[in-house]
Amino acid sequence: MTETTMEWNVAFSPDEVIPRLENLFRQYDHTYTQEDSGADRHYRTALGQGTLELVMHPLEPKRSPFSQSILIQRTLLHMTYKGVSSADQARFKHQLTMAFLRVGG
Repeated sequence: MTETTMEWNVAFSPDEVIPRLENLFRQYDHTYTQEDSGADRHYRTALGQGTLELVMHPLEPKRSPFSQSILIQRTLLHMTYKGVSSADQARFKHQLTMAFLRVGG
């Protein structure tokens, strides 16, 4: 069984990431389970003939270089594909990109 990992550092707070991920899973009929472990949230879903394990980890906020009063929040998504074809991985990456595409800003 092949295993592939990928990390994606997104410019969204965890409060924005959670509903986007869960909407993505529902939109494409990916039945999922979730489990919280400290600040991390773990998702598991079937993807093609394999499974996807996705861990959402909040990163420490950083001050904007343009204004010290603005905090920039980011979230790390760590994905592990087990037994998932490269075509199914590419399809999910596209779906994930579309879920986080900012329209108009």
